[in-house]
Amino acid sequence: MKISEFALGKVDGKEEFLLDGSNPNLFFDAFLLPENISIDAFESRESYFISGFRGTGKTSLLRYIIWTSQPNRKLRSIVLFKSDIAEEQRLQMSQQVGMSIAEHDSGKMGIAQDYKSAWMWFVLHKIAELMQTNPAAFAQNDISDKFLRMMGLGETSPFRKVLGFLPRLEGAKVRITADTGLFRGDLDLNFEKSDSTTATVSFSELVNFVCRIAMQIELKEKLVIGIDELEVFFFQEEQHSRDLAMVRDLVFAVDRMNRDLRANEQPILVIAAIRREVVDAIGVLGQEVNRVVHDRGVTLAWHHSQRSLKHPLIEMVRRKMRASLPKEYSGDPIEEFFDQRIDEEPLDAFLLDRSFYRPRDLMWRLTYAQRAYPMDSKFGNRVLRETESDYSSQLWSEVEYELSATYSSSEIQAIASIFSGIKRVFFLGELETISSNKAKYSLVMQQFLVKHSLADLCNTLYSHGALGNDFRTGPTGNVARNRWIFRRDKSLVVDQRMTLKPALRKALSAIDVRRRGARSSGQGRGRKS
Repeated sequence: MKISEFALGKVDGKEEFLLDGSNPNLFFDAFLLPENISIDAFESRESYFISGFRGTGKTSLLRYIIWTSQPNRKLRSIVLFKSDIAEEQRLQMSQQVGMSIAEHDSGKMGIAQDYKSAWMWFVLHKIAELMQTNPAAFAQNDISDKFLRMMGLGETSPFRKVLGFLPRLEGAKVRITADTGLFRGDLDLNFEKSDSTTATVSFSELVNFVCRIAMQIELKEKLVIGIDELEVFFFQEEQHSRDLAMVRDLVFAVDRMNRDLRANEQPILVIAAIRREVVDAIGVLGQEVNRVVHDRGVTLAWHHSQRSLKHPLIEMVRRKMRASLPKEYSGDPIEEFFDQRIDEEPLDAFLLDRSFYRPRDLMWRLTYAQRAYPMDSKFGNRVLRETESDYSSQLWSEVEYELSATYSSSEIQAIASIFSGIKRVFFLGELETISSNKAKYSLVMQQFLVKHSLADLCNTLYSHGALGNDFRTGPTGNVARNRWIFRRDKSLVVDQRMTLKPALRKALSAIDVRRRGARSSGQGRGRKS
């Protein structure tokens, strides 16, 4: 069998497993549920957030839980925050909710926007959409009729809509017309009468009222809603702050909705997947997003297991390969279709330590090998070694993508310039000298160094797994101290010697002084690099 014949899947989870009814069997045959994840916790709504860095499998896990919880695709829905809610829509939503005075930090007030009510309405509207297309899923009575009409999905609508779901707001108030039959007598709200046919009501009060109605609907089937791609990118300061606030308030809306649904025993599950670096970036807004995501969610990470050929990431590859082999195959595809040593390293060390311990990393490595050497019979030493540069460049692109949650595109270019051609190991002082020298020839670099601390940058790169510590300690300097985020070392020791992730060195043309002669000098690689 040729390596190109293995269906290893896609590097993007949403491409590999679509919720449109396409054949999911191959996906489930190869899917490996992390040991720390309980589907029951999601079913009971003890958990409803999935966090993790890019490429750790958030999208795949989200879709797995959705499909497991509700196999009927007509009764489930998924929303992609990044791609389904365009910039024009975000701008319009921002204009609708307006500005308000809010407390940013203790004792400090400032201008802010609150999207919580808008997102609560958004989730309620998604529930109503599923009900409208599945009338057999609920008891049709006055309660359900009132709910659908309030969502603007009945025969008549009590207000004008924008963005396809949101009531048009006038100074945080909604204007409701009397000719819909939903006025005063029908709605227990504090109206401010405008004229004989219309009145206004506070939007937040209206949201609370409709939410109470939703909790009374008699559902006959479970409804499942997934919200994916809670990501933020830096284009402009104002846009970046707005999108962080939007994601922050969407997290709070999902939290409140699930608490209400659970308290009222409604068979509706709302789950969301959010990038870990976005959660960290939201923290500066002074609200407790991190606590909510931690208390009501799971974090996807694969570095906890001991490195071996039985590691969960390698087991994923093993399962994917077996799904492409005849059913009667009883061997181990990892042993049969891989060289057991690559560049003098054990296979598990080569695959795992030259990755960020994420499923996507191994998919990139193996698919590059398949495309470059489709006719080879195994993922051998030559195949993996010769595609190392492509793989390294791709992993640096992944790091750049993660940095885009915090830095602008020009700043990311400056970061790449700072680390290009750097020695394999270095100190912060050396990095400062290198940056200052390069800044003489680059205005972008000068602006970056004025705005950002190199120590903060190193800590950010450490949190993404791109940078680690590599130093020695002890009375005779013979005790190795290698610190990496994937090894559960929470922080970088910024005043000690640092090193780039080995998988990134080719992409940044880093000088690997230990590449040759390392074994004989006694300075070889430690157990993990």
